[in-house]
Amino acid sequence: ADYIAHDEWKMLRSHLCALDAPPKLLNKMLTILPAGRPSRKIPCVVTPMFDQSQKVTGWHWGLTLEAERSSVQPFIQLMQTLELQLFAGQSIDVCLTQICDGLVRAFGFPFVWVTTVRKGCGAQLRAHAMTGVFDWESQGSLWWREVSQKGALIRACEASEILLLSPRCSPPSDMAWFPPGFQFHQTWGVPLAFQEDYFGMLVVCSEGPKAVDPTVLGWLQGLGYEIERLMARGRQLDLWRLQSMAMGSVFDPVCVTDTQGRLEWVNEAYAAFHGSSTQSMPGSPLSSFPHEELQVRRSLSDTFAQEFSSVKTEVMQTGS
Repeated sequence: ADYIAHDEWKMLRSHLCALDAPPKLLNKMLTILPAGRPSRKIPCVVTPMFDQSQKVTGWHWGLTLEAERSSVQPFIQLMQTLELQLFAGQSIDVCLTQICDGLVRAFGFPFVWVTTVRKGCGAQLRAHAMTGVFDWESQGSLWWREVSQKGALIRACEASEILLLSPRCSPPSDMAWFPPGFQFHQTWGVPLAFQEDYFGMLVVCSEGPKAVDPTVLGWLQGLGYEIERLMARGRQLDLWRLQSMAMGSVFDPVCVTDTQGRLEWVNEAYAAFHGSSTQSMPGSPLSSFPHEELQVRRSLSDTFAQEFSSVKTEVMQTGS
């Protein structure tokens, strides 16, 4: 709010805090007020971020400089869309493929690919895209089988900054960053760091003799951070779904409520106990919710315990 013109912030906030469902995204031209600098108009895409129960937990703000808008603006919208797709159950590999396709279309890079490397498991090709003049099927698979075993690929993935990858040379031991049938002028690697033992790299190839604009290289480094964030979100969502599947399949009835005792999630056993379905029960009140006991426990405990402790109680509930 401190960086946006007051009237614009009031209008934007009214949209974000609407009583009905929040918008999937807001695309606005905002007047930004940088400290000690003149105000300027900047395009902004604001997208809600949801938790597992589809409640809004925050807002992602994508601000774009005017000079970068022509090529970068579609990618800001794409990254927002991909995050929503992850919440809807889309796989991270499909999202990475869309990013590679976007780089080919927006910047004209003829060949783009993404790999991940987990220590002890080797390299995995997660996504790739290329212009139509290249034939992946004839040479791409064979090339990757050779590349995935190279130590140079592992070392490049463990780098900390974007780097110009050495061109392929004649000795067979050298790293080939693209299939032998391709002839590219430059190859850049954007390292991706996910965990202490889990790395990756976005590889971008340039066909023409002209060097890649340093501004584009800086933006690619920023895109690498966005890919890291997207994959972290994807891994967390996969973990939540796995935990939900595990809890949903246990024999004992299990439910989750809000602080007022309204059901937010139930497993199959709980729904069957009440003769209902898992889709129809959320929003219903839990008749045996221990309101009074919880209030007493909260009043007797300190602030830290109120936030992190649990209450063990026994209630009687009859199924239908």
